[in-house]
Amino acid sequence: MSADVRGAVAREDWAGFLTSRRIGYFSMEIALKSEIPTYSGGLGVLAGDTVRSAADLRIPMVAVSLVSRKGYFRQEIDAQGRQIEHPDPWDPSRYAYPLPAKIVVPIEGRDVWVGGWLYVLEGVGGGREPVILLDTDLPENRDDDRRITDSLYGGDAAYRLKQEIVLGIGGVRMLDALGSRISLYHLNEGHSALLTLQLLLRHAYEPDDLRPGEPRYDVPRVRDLCLIGVVLFQVGGRRRETVLIVDGSKSSNGIFTACCFCDPLAVDNGGLVQSAPLAGGGPAGRVDGHNDRLCGACAPPPRPRPRRRAAADGPAAAVGTAAARPCS
Repeated sequence: MSADVRGAVAREDWAGFLTSRRIGYFSMEIALKSEIPTYSGGLGVLAGDTVRSAADLRIPMVAVSLVSRKGYFRQEIDAQGRQIEHPDPWDPSRYAYPLPAKIVVPIEGRDVWVGGWLYVLEGVGGGREPVILLDTDLPENRDDDRRITDSLYGGDAAYRLKQEIVLGIGGVRMLDALGSRISLYHLNEGHSALLTLQLLLRHAYEPDDLRPGEPRYDVPRVRDLCLIGVVLFQVGGRRRETVLIVDGSKSSNGIFTACCFCDPLAVDNGGLVQSAPLAGGGPAGRVDGHNDRLCGACAPPPRPRPRRRAAADGPAAAVGTAAARPCS
């Protein structure tokens, strides 16, 4: 099948997924087929099974992940019993269709173009769910940027943060460019947490509407749009839920402040995501195991405020959607 025909198939298929609002499911890894090495273990299998269940139940969802062209790794054990890791490459054009849009994300002061592939996952009852695999291996990018979506969990901390910029910020921009209507953003672990910053830019107040000392961003609205699923672990014998707290000052090599936005967003201590104790460890003697972070009904009500206009996305966000264009 020629590239033009495959592109037409992707446009026609994608148009069919725009008829309803969908849950955006973001995951760094996802198990689609054993021949597609876009997963490393349990988290990816969980993501794949979640999307399969959505297809079986006809729940409208769109999954967003990375193409991971070189996979996680292929294991070899040498004569001394030591593990040797090899790339596990795959060709996305064999299983997926190129998406009819490209967007950009800012990384280290330059524009990095992001394209994508559409994989359609079918359930046992005929339900279908779109899966977007983001890809920076584009001729518009320089060589090191083309490799950002090569290796799942590969490279150093700087490489990983670049991947998370592509997944979180780039994923939201790609959905916008494709015309998706997202009712909820589900984060499978914290790898895509930067999507919250893109949403904050979307839901910023006009400067003229702000009173002195008020936050620029509608944090409660963005919080209501986001749900995060995480792994549980033990701290001092108590079971806790771990949720990433975005803090640009702790990022590697200043990439967060240098790459994402010219005016870094500051999320205060009452902000988007925080750690919340589970069963037996709730605040104020709570013992019902309820997660206050994920339940708006239990959170303190926000101070009443007049209804305001939301500002348009900032310059860094606008370029991602305005620059969307058909794939060549």
